[in-house]
Amino acid sequence: MNRMATRISTNFIGWVLAALLLTQASPLWARAEFHIGSGANAAPWERLAPARWNHTKTISSQDPIPSNAGGEYVVVDADGNVLRRSRVRAIEEAGGGNFLVEYNYRGPDLPSMEGNVLRAPAVDDTVNLAFYPNLIARGGSIYNGHNTNTLPNEGEVVTIDGDPKTARRLVFLFNPVVNKPPDVVDDYNGNQATAIIVNLGLEMPINRVRFYPVLSKLDDALTIAAMEAPKPSEPFGETSFADNYLEWFEIGVAPNSAPIRELPGNRPTQRPGQGQFRRYSETTGFIDSMYTDPNFTALVTTRENLDHVVDVSFPVQQARFVSLRPFIPERDWEIAEFEIYGEGYVRRTVYRTHILDFGETGVAWSKIRWKGEQPPGTQILVRTRTGNTQSPDLFLERALNGRFLPVDFATYRPLFVSRSSCTAGNPCAAVEVGRSVDVDNWSFWSSVYDFSDGLVDPDAAPAAWTDGTPVLSPGPSRYLQLEIILLASADETPHLDELSILFAEAPAAAEVIGEIWPIAVDSFEPQFFTYVVKPILEDGNRGFDRLEIFTSGPAAGVQAVRVGGEELANAFEIRKDRIVISFDRLQDPREDNEKRIEVEFSARVLRFGAEFSGWVYDSSEPELKQSINPGNATIRFVGDVLSVRTPTGGDLLQRLEIRPRALTPNGDGVNEEATISFDLRDLTEARPVQVQVLALDGRTVRRLPSAPTASAHVLHQWDGRDDAGRLAPPGVYLVQVELDSDRERRTAVATVSVAY
Repeated sequence: MNRMATRISTNFIGWVLAALLLTQASPLWARAEFHIGSGANAAPWERLAPARWNHTKTISSQDPIPSNAGGEYVVVDADGNVLRRSRVRAIEEAGGGNFLVEYNYRGPDLPSMEGNVLRAPAVDDTVNLAFYPNLIARGGSIYNGHNTNTLPNEGEVVTIDGDPKTARRLVFLFNPVVNKPPDVVDDYNGNQATAIIVNLGLEMPINRVRFYPVLSKLDDALTIAAMEAPKPSEPFGETSFADNYLEWFEIGVAPNSAPIRELPGNRPTQRPGQGQFRRYSETTGFIDSMYTDPNFTALVTTRENLDHVVDVSFPVQQARFVSLRPFIPERDWEIAEFEIYGEGYVRRTVYRTHILDFGETGVAWSKIRWKGEQPPGTQILVRTRTGNTQSPDLFLERALNGRFLPVDFATYRPLFVSRSSCTAGNPCAAVEVGRSVDVDNWSFWSSVYDFSDGLVDPDAAPAAWTDGTPVLSPGPSRYLQLEIILLASADETPHLDELSILFAEAPAAAEVIGEIWPIAVDSFEPQFFTYVVKPILEDGNRGFDRLEIFTSGPAAGVQAVRVGGEELANAFEIRKDRIVISFDRLQDPREDNEKRIEVEFSARVLRFGAEFSGWVYDSSEPELKQSINPGNATIRFVGDVLSVRTPTGGDLLQRLEIRPRALTPNGDGVNEEATISFDLRDLTEARPVQVQVLALDGRTVRRLPSAPTASAHVLHQWDGRDDAGRLAPPGVYLVQVELDSDRERRTAVATVSVAY
């Protein structure tokens, strides 16, 4: 009886616990939202970015991140009401950036955040971009000649301090072409021709450079009066050194892509690169500008300057480094102020958040959306990556056995800095370090999200999340990082007002793994594929009863659907760019973990490496989706991927066909319209496509409505009418399709007849 009573008691407790779980299930189904920008419950843009990269202030890496830097996410009900709030912790990205993109993502190029809206910085043509306080806050510096691994010294800073009474003076002692430089202290050791190089901190649109020696407000009054605006804010002095103007010089610029170690070696954000500009000092006797560093483009070169104040304008250049390179002088010379001006918007700026921590257990990412605008000629590129450790990178040190072993960043950094300072006279030590992505715990950066797909629909209820686009980075995961690149034109900037992410605190499954077979096709006709999904369920997971497979265009057909080996009839729906599969809920780890979902379908693949992304979700929460991660879902296939390779080469625009070739739009219901079809291949983003019907003399008869399109099988209809709605006269017409891609403009033409 005691055993029976114990069993009954145990069962009763189990029933009670199950009932409690059911009554407490609603929070697991509640949606969680994370907002950045100007919207309600949003963290300001500035709070989520590393503070030392901010243009408005300089904060060292030792300063702690404020406790509220990451903001918070909110859990909401079906109407969008906030049920509770949870803190998002911000973690500084060790090493200052992913090593894979160090040469196109370089340093503190943070966009402007005016009015809590993310936009490209505007360059004011009255502001000196080289003024030292602004330069340092922007992450720039100034170098004495070719060495980029030194901190600015007093002699360099006085040339950009805004005070026309202070100057860097170089005394003429000898001509280094014919004399060996003497060893004299404080005369730059004969480096009379050493260049001034300004690192602007980011690539900026510049169109003007001005420099001059120390001038007297009395003796040089006419020269000062003739200076163009802006005039120096500090007053001129009493003594004139106007005769120390520079006679022979070259002004050059280098772009963001120049592989230069941009920050001094004791800065934590230093990146690899050559430690100096090659052959950029003329103390070796080189006179001709052909010996300059190949990274630089000479804009102004003269050996005939007679102006005390040199003020040169030139067409706008996108430059990160600006140099003043003196040719070998024959007398003393000096620079009191070296000024750089520009106008327009910074063409490329990058906003990258801290590593954002969403809590001890991983969350399932569902959708991302934003409010913003891309004026013509501008672009906003949004990427994400997710992981389960605080650092996306591994820092490595070579061990005695020659293998690289992981170390923490505190160990890696001093070894890296010392190795970065190696020169011929100071060879590297035996210790070697390396860096790589932690692929076991972090995803790579996602592909760029289509901006139009992620735009908020102003006519939709915000709480419903019927707008937005699926998060491309895998989950469930604990950490997320965002990168937003703003590409501006000369006079227009895109802007991002706010960004939101929808996710579930409790995932549908601990993980969902999928793979497709075959993983390569030899034509662009519809192909037969098998898509297999394996759920990994744990107690507390929400479960799911829907599978969604992205097919780019409409699938040609679904041949079979099986769940756990059992075939389901009429369990699918083919939509314009995906297949949706319905089945009984999978939730129990003890019964459903070994059940595979198999979908056999036919579809076209028009882009090399096209991803057949997939998601699972509950039909009661169709917007709260969890992505499928590629992997080994079945031993039957060995691909372990969700992407498919296609034949390489060939035109981007292919297979223009018209059916029927002869129209008879007479109202009898036969051949009333022509279907125009063509394939767009290997387009990773939407590009402009124009479809029009032309008369044989080239006149436009009808422009068919079309929108920018990525890789797809495209269909249009022509009803035999012109743009005014009139029936076209009988005859032969040309159908012309034009594709405007980054690589080229492609055109295809076919004929169609109209008869009555």
